[in-house]
Amino acid sequence: MPRLCAILWAILLLAASFPTHAQAQQIQDQQFKEQLARTLKQNPELLLNAIREIDVDVLDVLQQAALKKRQQEIQQEQEREKQNPLKPVVDPSRILVGSAQAPVTIVEYSDFQCPYCERLALELDKALARLGTQARMVFKHNPLRSHESAMTAAKLFEAVSMQDKQAARKLYHLLFANQDRLDELGEKGLLDLAVQAGAKREATLKAMQSPEVQKRIEADMAEFRSFGFSGVPVLVINGVSVRGAVPAEEILQIVRDTSGIRAK
Repeated sequence: MPRLCAILWAILLLAASFPTHAQAQQIQDQQFKEQLARTLKQNPELLLNAIREIDVDVLDVLQQAALKKRQQEIQQEQEREKQNPLKPVVDPSRILVGSAQAPVTIVEYSDFQCPYCERLALELDKALARLGTQARMVFKHNPLRSHESAMTAAKLFEAVSMQDKQAARKLYHLLFANQDRLDELGEKGLLDLAVQAGAKREATLKAMQSPEVQKRIEADMAEFRSFGFSGVPVLVINGVSVRGAVPAEEILQIVRDTSGIRAK
């Protein structure tokens, strides 16, 4: 009898040392996850190969879902801004297009080496042409550190803008048209573009080095960040933000929504 009790006691102890089925499953799942993470970390090409093997239709569905979600977020954000508009500083001396009395205010945040900014500039030109005297536009800067000549181009533009608004408007288009060459052109070539636009070389060079130009650009960048923006281009139309290289019709739709003004 004592021998039987000892055997039963040993069996109970042995059973207690093994996890239940649920516990075992949890352990296996955790071990699998840890092993998978180690494997992918050591062999990242496995993940890339797996992604390549995913059906194109599946990827398209996922992309469309993500795009739809982002569009909904943007619409919700714009609705909030219609109720509580953003208030960028509009210095009358920095108005590039239109008059201080125009009922529609468009503030453009941009980078002269950003391809999407160039696309938006073209669409904005179309919208401004249709709005005529009903709109004013202020150009502001958010040059990216990854763009070698973006800050120099921003300084050049502001230096010219302080001299002559018509020359600045021409330079705006010249800088975007030559954005692929800005690094190659260097400061001398950029000054050549300013002269081509109608600015004076020496006055432009002197203004580029002035604290006022640097202060303007830093203020633009600080304002950009204060609104929670992260990437250019961005428009703020009567206090409502529009992000990315949107078509002219979308710009005009926001104008209608915020002011009731219809373009020609």
